Amino acid sequence: MKMNYPIDSIFLNEDHFESYVLLGEERFLENLSKINIFIGANNSGKSRFLRTFFKEENLGFKFKNFDLIRLNQIIEEYNIELSNYSNRYNLKDYLGSQSNILDKVPNVKYIDRNFELDKHFKERLISLQTILKSKIDDTRQYHGNFLKEIGSKYLKQLDGLTGKDFKRYDFKKIYIPILRGLRPISNNGSSFSHDDIYLKRTLKDYFIGKQESDKDIYTGLRLYEDAKALLVGARKDRDRLRGFEEFLSNNFFGGEMVNIIPRKGDDVVHVSIGNIERPIYELGDGIQAIILLTYPLFFNQGKEMKVFIEEPEHYLHLGFQRVFLEVLTKPEFASFQYFITTHSNHFLDITLDIDGISIYTFKGCSESEEHIFLIENVDNEDANILELLGVRNASVFLSNCTVWVEGITDRIYIRKYLEVYQESLKETVRVFKEDTHYSFVEYGGGNITHWSFLNDKDESHSNIAVERLCGKLFLVSDKDGAGVKIDGECNPKRLAKYERHLKLKNSLKDRYYCLNSREIENTLRPSVLKEVIMEYEANKNPQSLVFDSLIYDRYKDQLLGNFIDKQVKGITRSYAAKSGTINDKVNFAKKAVKYINNIEDMTEDAKIMTEMIYNFIKENNS
Repeated sequence: MKMNYPIDSIFLNEDHFESYVLLGEERFLENLSKINIFIGANNSGKSRFLRTFFKEENLGFKFKNFDLIRLNQIIEEYNIELSNYSNRYNLKDYLGSQSNILDKVPNVKYIDRNFELDKHFKERLISLQTILKSKIDDTRQYHGNFLKEIGSKYLKQLDGLTGKDFKRYDFKKIYIPILRGLRPISNNGSSFSHDDIYLKRTLKDYFIGKQESDKDIYTGLRLYEDAKALLVGARKDRDRLRGFEEFLSNNFFGGEMVNIIPRKGDDVVHVSIGNIERPIYELGDGIQAIILLTYPLFFNQGKEMKVFIEEPEHYLHLGFQRVFLEVLTKPEFASFQYFITTHSNHFLDITLDIDGISIYTFKGCSESEEHIFLIENVDNEDANILELLGVRNASVFLSNCTVWVEGITDRIYIRKYLEVYQESLKETVRVFKEDTHYSFVEYGGGNITHWSFLNDKDESHSNIAVERLCGKLFLVSDKDGAGVKIDGECNPKRLAKYERHLKLKNSLKDRYYCLNSREIENTLRPSVLKEVIMEYEANKNPQSLVFDSLIYDRYKDQLLGNFIDKQVKGITRSYAAKSGTINDKVNFAKKAVKYINNIEDMTEDAKIMTEMIYNFIKENNS
């Protein structure tokens, strides 16, 4: 088994992390993911933690793809079996000076750079197979056969756990400090140099003892020299630079041609995007930031990398923040794991939409006279963490229009519908990006009555005037049983909802869409629902599930959770919340969108809504 090293936990030993405490008795920072975001107020210890993690060479880890619990189970079983046999037959008498081979193998608390499984356990198992090999007497041979068997038995278990090529872990690291930029700074007040003074300053402040030539700290100031060396190098070097230019073009600049040019006689690179070439200082700070942040990632592809970034949101437009986080998860960076400090609440908003992210809050303990910091792993849906940042969502002010939806699941589905719709017509339509061309706003279901979308004298003057906040909006609402009769009579509440829908339609016209089904989940095709249910029922024989009643016209106006529970035969769990709608809506949505891959996977209701939203976005991004 080929080993790679995604870290699951860090052991915060007292030598390196004496200022940090965790909830609970264990000193493991657990539940690390592909992307790990550290947040907290100023002077909360998060940047210091990041730098300590980066610079220390002998920290203890648990890895996601190495089953430490099972290893310790094997060790424990081995110790018991060998000890019982040894005590029964006084085996130490036969081994004499070699009896230390019977000593207990210690459990493994964590893996560090000094840990070698061969020396810890494997070599002992190999030695057991030969230690009493010579036939001096029958008893010695008997014991020798037992030791050979026990050594072979546990060696086989160990190889099954780790693979025969297990070796000490080895991963590369790169650190992008807050002190960074692409424009060289004057050393003497007049002339400029490509000397990396940002690196020198960073080393002096935080990493005394590291060499100035170290390549694992990237400030951006060496981009000019790097680009020049690649351009005058071998063909493979020129191809690598061209590859980076194509990477920038495809991920950040809508396919426009990008060139990075280290002009002779100049002290900065020039960049052309499309047909326009400019020196780097004439480009927006956000474009400079994207080039700086992604350059060291691109040129380390294929390596086992731990990437440490301080506050990547600096100078990045909210749309670029989203794209940047999405790029971090691309296949070319599959062997990368990221550790990021941030003050950006928008980064936290985006984490709701991207899998593989963990968030940790850092807080100073004011009761202590010493600098003590508390670290806590939090749910990325915990709104209280925004208080640590002292900011509120501002994306509605920085994108060109907004799409107002009831809640997070509506956002998950509609985002996917827009992606699939634009992909299906990509040859003929312009592709728009979230948080650049448009943003989602969640109005919170029943809280819609607190927002004034109407110029209506009957509405309360205390309602929030949406037009003042954001004039360019599109509103999506659930039908939610509005106007549906019960036993031949209209329920008054449902009738009131229906009348409100009519008012919204008359006021907003093409900027309003009321679903032609009860809720957003009801817009899913039967084939998608079937796949989601089968995923939930993964341990059950698919042949025992009966989906004959899963017909769109039968469930589009129903409470979907109740419908699935009653109509799908053979399921082993309940899909309905107390209200009758889908239980665990967010995870259900995340599973569902995996099965919406082309326009045929969308119902007509979903297609009509998506086309209206797309046309609205297009109109406001002419």
